[in-house]
Amino acid sequence: MRRASAGLSRAIFLAAWLAATPCVSFSADPAPPPTPPTVAALAPRATLGRGARLPFVEYEAENGLTNGEIIGPDRTFTTLAAEASGRRAVRLDGVGGYVEFVLGRPADAVSLRYALPDSPDGRGVEDQIAVYADGERVGALALTSRYGWFYGRYPFTNDPKDGRPHHFYDESRLLFGRRLPAHTRVRFVVEKADGAAWRVLDLADFELVGPPARPAANAISVLSFGADPTGSQESSGPFAAAIALGRRTGRPVWIAPGIYRVDGHILVDQVTLVGAGPWHSILKGRGVGVFGRAAPHGSRRVVLRDFAIVGEVDERVDEAKLSGVGGAMSRSTISNLWIQHTKGGLWFDGPMSGIRVRGLRLLDLTADGLNFHRDVSDAVVEDSFVRNAGDDGLASWSQGLGNSRITFRRNTIIAPVLANGIAIYGGRDTLVEGNLVADTLTEGGGLHLGSRFKATPFGGTIRLTGNTTVRAGVMDPNWRTGVGALWLYALDGPIDGARIQVEDTDLIDSSYEAIQFIGKPISGVSFARVRIDGAGTYAVQLQSRGGATFAQVKAQGLGIGGVYDCSSGFELVRARGNDGWDTTYRPAPGGQCAERK
Repeated sequence: MRRASAGLSRAIFLAAWLAATPCVSFSADPAPPPTPPTVAALAPRATLGRGARLPFVEYEAENGLTNGEIIGPDRTFTTLAAEASGRRAVRLDGVGGYVEFVLGRPADAVSLRYALPDSPDGRGVEDQIAVYADGERVGALALTSRYGWFYGRYPFTNDPKDGRPHHFYDESRLLFGRRLPAHTRVRFVVEKADGAAWRVLDLADFELVGPPARPAANAISVLSFGADPTGSQESSGPFAAAIALGRRTGRPVWIAPGIYRVDGHILVDQVTLVGAGPWHSILKGRGVGVFGRAAPHGSRRVVLRDFAIVGEVDERVDEAKLSGVGGAMSRSTISNLWIQHTKGGLWFDGPMSGIRVRGLRLLDLTADGLNFHRDVSDAVVEDSFVRNAGDDGLASWSQGLGNSRITFRRNTIIAPVLANGIAIYGGRDTLVEGNLVADTLTEGGGLHLGSRFKATPFGGTIRLTGNTTVRAGVMDPNWRTGVGALWLYALDGPIDGARIQVEDTDLIDSSYEAIQFIGKPISGVSFARVRIDGAGTYAVQLQSRGGATFAQVKAQGLGIGGVYDCSSGFELVRARGNDGWDTTYRPAPGGQCAERK
């Protein structure tokens, strides 16, 4: 069988399909080698040591066995290929279309990233795709376009009449009910003709979930208060009662395996809320969320871990408080949560201090993956995975009141629908370390420092070290010029009060310029040991006054040249060890040095 082949004629394929027993036939040939695993659509060695340590193995559809059509690569915003991981995917048209992966590791669960056409009214098309393991049907994934399509311009709607569709992708997950060994052929197959007109498969994440965890001996079960694990009855009241007892007694509150309907916020303070794992304990509902008390008082000593929060948010309403986790939580820990189809993943309003967030999966949101909003200090986010966020993947926003000592460490952000992978808006003493950002789409880049949105000035040390961006940067629709994979934007005021250090950074296959300065004066910036491996235009684009020092910055594969200088008075100091970006281009008056409209 050929890899990624569309050469088998439809008639021959359908005949073979109809003759298959029971439904899917596999050749008697020895199993092919495992499908190559990827990270951000690259071989794992390309991003080794960068990004979150993940519990799953990612396989890109275009690397599998298929009779479908590979779409892409394409970075044109509003196309299906551009919004896919790696800017490529596989389109299946009609019954019998399939994508098959050969497992490199055992797995008992999968999450599939896909797209369907939308319905004319925007309410969504419902469909499914069957899953076979070595020819045996092990289940089917429910598919919907309800959460996948945005229309119009920011803040976007779910109404096709607003035009300009984009976003497209969603994820569906399935537990197989048994462990599939390495070298199992897992095939996703279109079985019915009465669903969507087409399906696009982007990737599949396979993992070994295992059985549900067990509660601590002294845990308080939400079942004891009447919570319904079938999801038939709304369970907010039983959760509130169990949490109240947990707070009074200091005992953990146990979310037994099940799907619980929760149509609103669960309030937590000085309590531990723990589940059997995010594949087993699931809170699901319209408006579902786990919230600390509102600032300025806030909650403290909260522990949230090992469960999923799955909402029903299908368009962005900025006033709505529909994050998966929110409020204010000081001296708290959040770990191993799966948050999907909420507005934001986590949105915290300070004052608050001392929160640690670890090992989260934030998927298919309409706003930020995580945002620390004003007066948040001593906060760490690490080993978390964000894909398909509706805005910045991870953000520290010092609106009016400054954040301080924020750390974003070893996180992976893929394909944010809008804005940046990681964005720091003002604040003091921030560390962005060991992260991986890929496939930004519009109005943003991979790593961003911005004097914007009424943020306090930058101060202290802002350190970006050991990070990687891949296929980051965009053509901004307002400027009509490129945005850098790593960019600094001094819109509201200059960026001049901090020591900004960019070190040991890889900027891979940037869509436009790799590094950009724009706006009011920007100074106090140094670059050391930066690798620019491919850029659509330039290594550095200068659209502001100020200055920066570059040492051991090495570039190759530049689309046009080394530096694009808008003659704005920026002092670029070349220290030792630079290579590959010597040329400088200055446009004529009225050239491409655009300002935001």
